[in-house]
Amino acid sequence: MAKKRSGWNKRVYEKRLAEGRGQGEGMNYRPWLTIHDFPSRGYAVRIKGQTIPREYHLMSRLERDYFTCLDWNDQVTDIREQYPMRLQDTLRIADMAGIRHPADPGSGFPVVMTTDFLITTADRIYARAVKPSEDLSKPRVLEKFEIERRYWKSKGIDWKIVTEKQINTKRAANIRWLCGGVSPSELMPDKYVLEDCTELFLELFREPDIPFRDVILVTEQYGRLLPGTALSIYKELVRRKKIIFDLDAAFDLERQAAFGRRAYI
Repeated sequence: MAKKRSGWNKRVYEKRLAEGRGQGEGMNYRPWLTIHDFPSRGYAVRIKGQTIPREYHLMSRLERDYFTCLDWNDQVTDIREQYPMRLQDTLRIADMAGIRHPADPGSGFPVVMTTDFLITTADRIYARAVKPSEDLSKPRVLEKFEIERRYWKSKGIDWKIVTEKQINTKRAANIRWLCGGVSPSELMPDKYVLEDCTELFLELFREPDIPFRDVILVTEQYGRLLPGTALSIYKELVRRKKIIFDLDAAFDLERQAAFGRRAYI
């Protein structure tokens, strides 16, 4: 969807094109919009990705939660946020559909419309717009979505609207916890000690009679690790899919650990 911005005109448009905004893939992609373009926005956040370890610019909590779930999905190979639609194409589509194209109220210059996420998998590309369901009753929102829908249809790319009804917020919160904090390698720079402690942790974890708290304690005592390192190892093992974690349940570390250990019984 188009986003409101200040100081938008032809000069700014050409400057962003010259900067490579909306171009590239993977680590080299630069979003058309960044959080710096909206200094007064109520919520905007930068998040480092796991699939592609670059900084992502997300403009709402819904975008953050949806991105978090996408980034965890093994089928996803690239995520491009705030992806621009070609201005000449959206102008033509708007004209044919009889819809007023978004434009800056001051300069009158047409706004570049963006799709919240362009998602790449092994065999397909998907375009997804993220919006609160309550906004779908607004006529102007629907007009802009119609331009977006026709644009991606003309490209042969699957496009859909995602609302809070399709986003599992519990899953997103669990993933954020798993991917947050300090990595084990930062807490224990000696990779040989870390590998040894990781193997020990996994061995102890697979023994159902050893309490989870003792798995943490013994691992840290064995390797003379800083407090919190064993928990960081646990999170890393979950991220590497070596330990099962119930992402769809309300967060409870003891219960989550018990859930994962049952997989080895």
